[in-house]
Amino acid sequence: MEPFGTMPGGKKRYGVLLRPIGAYLDSIGARYISIAEIEEGFIWHCLRNHSPMHAMSGGFTHEEIPQLIESIKLSKAERRRALEEEALRARRGAFGLFRRQTRELEPIPDPHPVFRAGYEETLRSLGSKLEDQRAYQVLLVERESCLLVKYSLPLPTYIRLDPTKVEVYTGFHEIEYSAADLIGFVAEVRSRRGIAYYQG
Repeated sequence: MEPFGTMPGGKKRYGVLLRPIGAYLDSIGARYISIAEIEEGFIWHCLRNHSPMHAMSGGFTHEEIPQLIESIKLSKAERRRALEEEALRARRGAFGLFRRQTRELEPIPDPHPVFRAGYEETLRSLGSKLEDQRAYQVLLVERESCLLVKYSLPLPTYIRLDPTKVEVYTGFHEIEYSAADLIGFVAEVRSRRGIAYYQG
């Protein structure tokens, strides 16, 4: 049986694997994240609430990610219920209208400088891009104004057939993505979610 998020042949479904990790990082107010793929799953490190004194580290195995997904679903459902109950109390209150107007005038938090769509949505979309490239051994490092992505690619057929080239081809890639690049990935992946080819 293949590990969770892995298709027959070993191809990783990074969109499925990275999305819940991103949602978890969103929930703890993470910044300056690092995510490294290991054989058993992923290890991560981040600062919390922009504070170097609140560094956090952890990991999720492939077997733990389905449990993480379920816990995130429950957490989101609880937040929705809490918001609905708060809105209902506001409507029933004598100053409900005033309260709603006050909430609407509250300042909107500044967007994340790199992950403007949040970690969950951005890592889901970046994961889909990595899947398209057949990447593996992925490492993500968030910097001040970009995301550094390191990964390896399988040997191309023309290199596998030529023993003289195998020794010089590492398949290692390193690229920096700006906030604009990442938003572009999110828009691209959202635009193709209804296409049957990408549903498998």
